[in-house]
Amino acid sequence: MSRLKIYKQNAEAVSSAYSNITNKIDGSRPKEEVFKDIESLLSPLQQDKVKIVKSGEKSILDIKKRKASLIQDKWRGIPTRLNNIPHSRDIRKYFYDDVLLATQRAINDGKIRLKVDINIPELNPEMDVYRIGTLMELIRSLALSFADDGKRVKVCVQGSMGEGALAGMPLQLAGSRKILEFMDWGDYGAKGTFINIGSIGAAEVEEQDDMYILVAPQNAVGNC
Repeated sequence: MSRLKIYKQNAEAVSSAYSNITNKIDGSRPKEEVFKDIESLLSPLQQDKVKIVKSGEKSILDIKKRKASLIQDKWRGIPTRLNNIPHSRDIRKYFYDDVLLATQRAINDGKIRLKVDINIPELNPEMDVYRIGTLMELIRSLALSFADDGKRVKVCVQGSMGEGALAGMPLQLAGSRKILEFMDWGDYGAKGTFINIGSIGAAEVEEQDDMYILVAPQNAVGNC
């Protein structure tokens, strides 16, 4: 029952954006009348689809089917000149899209726990050209993509380790929480509704969250 309430909250959070194109049908009437109203709404859409197909243009359904393979269609080979720091926007986007597509495929296959291991120079914490901004952009790309599908995403950043004088933040994550807070999360207010930011720990687990992105890059080597 609580899950249904969460879905209801999700629907209410986005319903205002679609209010001008939403058609309501009273389902309490006899089913013949309800089906007739549904048919009257869908018939123009079906006719428009036929017109689009006949005119030689791609239908909306075709575009949706091709969405998953869009990155593959645009593939131009693995980027080179990765020693140029910072990487160009096109190179960074190539790897963001690559990680996103792999993650989406794994989730569609039923995987519930994933680990992203990417070692390009700007995302390799063992290198002196490691760039925290690139990591934050990758996280934003993943979070926004799943938020667009209606999922509630929590980005969990590894906090300080140890206690008292031994407490400290991993160098690879210094300032990352602040960066995430001030980043641009889109025009429709995803941050705070479908995307939230927290730390890693049992206290951060909430029932309404659909998925968690754990940010914890490490450069430790050996038996740690």
